[in-house]
Amino acid sequence: MYDLIGSYVMNLSPESKFGVMDGMNPGCQLEASGFRMTPFHLNLGEKLGTKEMVEIDNRNIDLVAAFFSEGYGKMYAEEGLEPRYEIAESFYEMIKSNMGITASISFEQFADPLIAGGYDDDTDSISLNVNYLGEDDCRGLLSTILHESRHALQHKVVSESDCSLVSDEVCQKWALNFENYILPEWDREAYRHQPVEEDAYDYEETIMSRGLSAIGLV
Repeated sequence: MYDLIGSYVMNLSPESKFGVMDGMNPGCQLEASGFRMTPFHLNLGEKLGTKEMVEIDNRNIDLVAAFFSEGYGKMYAEEGLEPRYEIAESFYEMIKSNMGITASISFEQFADPLIAGGYDDDTDSISLNVNYLGEDDCRGLLSTILHESRHALQHKVVSESDCSLVSDEVCQKWALNFENYILPEWDREAYRHQPVEEDAYDYEETIMSRGLSAIGLV
């Protein structure tokens, strides 16, 4: 289990309103030109990874921009728990499709309220803290979805011995880290700075900030 601990916690669900509500299709909004996103896109010179990985990342940047541009952040804040679950689940399903991962998601009541969520490679599943469906601002939720989805992608790359998305060096580093993963309760500082966690934290921050910046929210 790879846990994300932060100042906010997130959630998700699978039959989504994002993309079907009010006849809006976010797929139509994901073109970079729609939000002048090109300046906010990553390029091969900025990030370690192949062209395919950068394309995945840019689709996720566009998705974050589309989510807030189309008003789903506001809608999430105004809705009750069940619609929030559905909106968040829809967001995840699109991230899942973009990244080519297969992880399922569920909400759980964690004993530690600071645990936002976790990815379990044994079951290929993402668990999210159900308490945070009560938060009106969903940006933390989306960040955790990105974080845990990144762990799922890391594990996919390592388990399939397919380093086509990253360099051989990064792939080997992730594999070694998964074999020697440090839980936060063992050593919080070491947990935070191990390779797979540094990568996942950097990923959530980069994708969210680029997507929000594209529509003037940062």
